[in-house]
Amino acid sequence: MIVRRMTWLAKRGRVTEVVKLASAERERTGSTHRIYRNRVGPFSTIVMEFEFEDFEEMETSWTEWSATSESAAFLKKWNDLLEAGGHGEIWTLVE
Repeated sequence: MIVRRMTWLAKRGRVTEVVKLASAERERTGSTHRIYRNRVGPFSTIVMEFEFEDFEEMETSWTEWSATSESAAFLKKWNDLLEAGGHGEIWTLVE
């Protein structure tokens, strides 16, 4: 199993909008990824965590999603709500 974790910092006062937008996109796509909002640590941090069987499934999923006009509209709104930067991690389940 592969877990892709992506972390962003929302612009001041926009974290609720980020969570709502991420939730709406999850519902639209039928995805099962998790959305986290921090309780302790840097303010306005949002994390999304996606699970895939393998790297091939991960790449196919992102390629298919990126090819849609809906994803372009989502990313325009998404990027307007976030500070520049963020980071991603890819984890492999060992046990």
